[in-house]
Amino acid sequence: IKHNDVKTSGVYEMTEVTKDIQAKVEETTSEVKAKVEEATSEVKAKFEEATSDVKSKFEEVKTKATENVEKLQEQIKDSQDQSLELAQKAFRANLGLYGKLFEKGESIVDEYNGKAKELFDELVERGTKVEAEIKVKAEARQKAVEDRFASLKAKVIKTEEKAAA
Repeated sequence: IKHNDVKTSGVYEMTEVTKDIQAKVEETTSEVKAKVEEATSEVKAKFEEATSDVKSKFEEVKTKATENVEKLQEQIKDSQDQSLELAQKAFRANLGLYGKLFEKGESIVDEYNGKAKELFDELVERGTKVEAEIKVKAEARQKAVEDRFASLKAKVIKTEEKAAA
């Protein structure tokens, strides 16, 4: 065997080993790329699912908050209507009382010689107190409703901000 033949034979074998190694590296690289792509697809799918769930929950919260705000607005409107109705009834009661006093006033004035004015003044004073009490109660109720509405509105805004974040 010649020296050149051994040398050539060794180079040939090295070339074959190198080709085998290169093929294994390419095969392993392909497998790793496939696994990375598969894992990436799984992560993307899970992320999209989570995002969808969050959006769905946000929409549910938003819908419920909107319903609560609408109910509260309805309650405020009802409360305002009731307060106005009560005030109108009180005013009408005073008018009715005044009318009744006016109808009977002449006979009372004649009979009691001035006591009607006293009675009328007492009734006006009492009516003024009752009107003030009604007004205070109506304002307190309206304030409570407005405070509740503001509280719910703040919660809705906070919920929307959290959901947006």
